[in-house]
Amino acid sequence: MATSVLRRIVMGGAVAAPLALGLLMANQPQARGGEYHDGASAICSECHTMHFSQTHAYDGGAAAPLGSGPNAFLLKVSGTELCKSCHDGRADTPDVVAEHGNGYVRQSGGLASGSAPYESWKGHMLGSTNTAPGGTWTPAAAGGLDCVNCHTAHGLDAATSPITLDTAGNPTLSQYRNLRPDVGNAGVRIGISYAKGVNDLTKDIFVRGWTRGDLTNNYSVSNVDYNEPVNAKSGLGRWCQACHTNFHGARTDANMHNGADWVRHPSADANMSTTTFKTKLYRLKVMSPAGDWGSQGSAWATPPSDLTPTCTTCHKAHGNQNPYGLIYLKGTGAVTEEGDADGQTEGLRTMCKQCHSQGG
Repeated sequence: MATSVLRRIVMGGAVAAPLALGLLMANQPQARGGEYHDGASAICSECHTMHFSQTHAYDGGAAAPLGSGPNAFLLKVSGTELCKSCHDGRADTPDVVAEHGNGYVRQSGGLASGSAPYESWKGHMLGSTNTAPGGTWTPAAAGGLDCVNCHTAHGLDAATSPITLDTAGNPTLSQYRNLRPDVGNAGVRIGISYAKGVNDLTKDIFVRGWTRGDLTNNYSVSNVDYNEPVNAKSGLGRWCQACHTNFHGARTDANMHNGADWVRHPSADANMSTTTFKTKLYRLKVMSPAGDWGSQGSAWATPPSDLTPTCTTCHKAHGNQNPYGLIYLKGTGAVTEEGDADGQTEGLRTMCKQCHSQGG
């Protein structure tokens, strides 16, 4: 009975007897938010208020203002402003909007702020009402693009995510970075699995390490690499395709190849020549079925022949200071969020020349 009630609470179903919740939580494990919204440093009251009447903090001091409300889901602040209260301009949490001062190269870069050097055309921008390029998806909310269009705060998709328990009785979650499995117009669940610490080639992503609070390493570009469990498919590419429909696919897909020539750059099932790529000291991130990405900072003598580019090989998922969030990586200097090229003209050329020898 109690387990059934917990499942309905976590999955978003109605609970007929509210009293059961208080009794339940004393005896059942909490539903977790993956690596991120979980543990002593992120508790329910950080984001939720039971009665929207909080006049003081839990230590008796002044409480942060609640803003207008009450809001759906008992949130203190509605929409993106709640997410930004932690994830914009703070050093103790991942800062995902525009520039940040935490001193590491973010794997996903920074969302466009609308102001230079993070103008709206340089990445995903919160509040945008534009249709996704290459597709038909448009933000349904009046406020435009929201964090929860791509992420689930609790790591669960309320409609369809199953809950499984580990040996300690805690819910296990496998979706990388709490990305929504029901994103965009796909109409199907798109899972992006990941291994942590020890690689598992059946997973889409390899996160080399995770230590709570270690932002410099947890979210850095050097901590994340891409496996390729299925050579005709990219986990990340399929996920991006849910909104950007025509931009992503394999070499046999009509939107990528017309039977004689490429018409769009593939994001799966197209093994690249490593003749040029292996000579770079610093290389763009590609998928490797063998889990072999060489060592950044030195030339790569014998790379495998089945490396494949995908969407985030060339683009920062959130964005950066370059148009379209492109990574202008020449490969001779240490990696930054923008790359190491000097200016846009050189940047566009040298990014392509990471893999291609044409255009000398």
